[in-house]
Amino acid sequence: MKKIFLFFGLVVNLAFASSVPQWAKSGICSEKDCAVGEASKKEGEASALARALKSLRLSLGTSVQANYEERVNSEGESKASAQTKIYASMQNIGYKVIDRFIDDKKIYIKIQYEPTKKILPNEEIGEFSIISNFEKLCKSRDLDGYYCVSLGKKYENGENDLAKNYTIALKYYEQGCKMGTLEGCVYAGNLLQQQNMQGVLKGEKSSQKAKQFFSKACEGGLGLGCERLASMESEPTVRRDLYKKGCLLDDALSCAILGEIYEFGLAHLSKNPITAEVAYEDSKGIDKNGDGAVILASKIKDKSRRIREYKKLCEAHNARACALLGQEENNITYLEKSSALKSPRGLYFLALKQEARSTKSELLKKSCLLGEAKDFTKGCVELGNLYAPSKESLEYYSIACGSLFYAQEACEKLYEISPKACNNEVVCEQIANTRRATTQVAQENDYDTYVHATKSKSRYTPNDETALSSLSPRFSLFLTAGFGAADTIKLENIKGYDEIQSSGANFVFALRFGSEMRLLHKKFTPYIAPYIGISSTDIFDISDFSGVSSTRSKTLSMTAINGGSQVGIKLGGLRVYGLIDYGYRLFSEGTQDIAVPIRNTLGIGGGIAYRFKVWVISAEYLQATYTYNGGEIKSSRQNNHYSWSKNLELNLNSSTHKTKSSIFLVNLGIAF
Repeated sequence: MKKIFLFFGLVVNLAFASSVPQWAKSGICSEKDCAVGEASKKEGEASALARALKSLRLSLGTSVQANYEERVNSEGESKASAQTKIYASMQNIGYKVIDRFIDDKKIYIKIQYEPTKKILPNEEIGEFSIISNFEKLCKSRDLDGYYCVSLGKKYENGENDLAKNYTIALKYYEQGCKMGTLEGCVYAGNLLQQQNMQGVLKGEKSSQKAKQFFSKACEGGLGLGCERLASMESEPTVRRDLYKKGCLLDDALSCAILGEIYEFGLAHLSKNPITAEVAYEDSKGIDKNGDGAVILASKIKDKSRRIREYKKLCEAHNARACALLGQEENNITYLEKSSALKSPRGLYFLALKQEARSTKSELLKKSCLLGEAKDFTKGCVELGNLYAPSKESLEYYSIACGSLFYAQEACEKLYEISPKACNNEVVCEQIANTRRATTQVAQENDYDTYVHATKSKSRYTPNDETALSSLSPRFSLFLTAGFGAADTIKLENIKGYDEIQSSGANFVFALRFGSEMRLLHKKFTPYIAPYIGISSTDIFDISDFSGVSSTRSKTLSMTAINGGSQVGIKLGGLRVYGLIDYGYRLFSEGTQDIAVPIRNTLGIGGGIAYRFKVWVISAEYLQATYTYNGGEIKSSRQNNHYSWSKNLELNLNSSTHKTKSSIFLVNLGIAF
């Protein structure tokens, strides 16, 4: 009987096992755009669905992103959240459940992508309608924090009857970021920037923490993170490289801005319209309604066709397209829509149509703030014009001139105020060169020379699109005179030297003429400055030596011809450098009867210098090594044996010796 029961149980188990669908066993479904998820009964169906959605997201990649970004309501709000990528939240994927299976231990669910499913801004999918489910899914490490980011969005926007709470939203964004959902890093950075949450997260400033979040997203492979990080950088070449990386990581806006950099020859690149066109096409390929598509539309010569493209893109709620359409059609409605979508161009064009100074100023401030982080600084220029002349106008001109997408007009204004105020080294040097050339030509009254001079000034001196042009050298000449002191030079291999009176610190004089070579387009840059010169160094007291006249110097000095070089770092007018200096003896001063024992010197040290206009001042320290001949100082009687005198006899055939001394110099001079 026992055997019968065992046999019966085995048959039942086999029958039950055979009823388990193949898709549940293998986790693979044969349908197109399909995924399978499983979870224990304790975890619940929401967990199984979440895992299925994760698999579906990974299989779809970003191919469905644009589909949802163009779904908008009548007020221009994206039904799938314009800033939310496919990976950030399951609500961004339309799907349908095509099968379920539940056994005594597990729940299996099979879903399929459904692009026609309509998703409203605050619509909740039944399986995910309870916040507690999100919190539970947030803790699941095998979901990489997707639902932590979803929770963050709900707290940021005040969804599901939650009160808006940016601090809690930031907490969930950071948690999702740490668990591997890089969009959480971007949302956390955006929230810190937008809400200016100073002091949150261990007291760190919001901008610094935002950069850390964006950097993590970018380094993790999310192009949007690179674009956001680039918007916070001030150095043009750093921004350029971040946009390039963002474009390679399929961020549409990064590609569009990179194309503009190539088109206009910015960030030490030469103008390259072909590469720019490729970048615009890449941007459009990633997002057919993005800025790359708008820029390509702006190049259409036929106005009616160009307007049609603008309208189509504006209807898809592209802010730049609405701004350009409003300006070209002189339609304030489009400009207002563009401004509502936070377009710096739309805000600028709308401001120009305002009569009230306060309204105009407010719109321009928004345009300046948004445009500086992207590719438009005319709002800053107009603000400067509005407040000129004042300290505030100077600040706005500086923003516009110093930006990657600088405004030439702003740099011209700053240069007129003071050449020192002009804060874009490349452009300001171009302005200075142009004005010098113009002045010279005007004096000569030679129109042909004028044409040649102005045409020879390229917008950017670099001409290599790989940015090697930033290494172009710049030369300047300098002439300095140095005064200082050296420790007593101990010539211990000259017999009798210890009987000579020490004069303590010895006087040193150095005259140098040289050339400084540095990189042209960098405020912080290495440089090298070779030079030649002559120097004079006191060696020892010779008042007791024979043949020394009372009218002559009582100190033996060595005059040498010198050659050397500074190698250091320039930061504006400040220079910090290392120094090597070699000197070869020419002759001695003090008496013709005493030969100078020193043959040559080698000094190694460093210094710090500052240049103000044409003036140079520097302080240096060198450790000098002197090579000298041995010999003997002999004493003899003179004047009927009542006094003694000394004579130095050098042994020029013996090997040389070395001694060391420290030298401190202060140099004054000019640079031109």
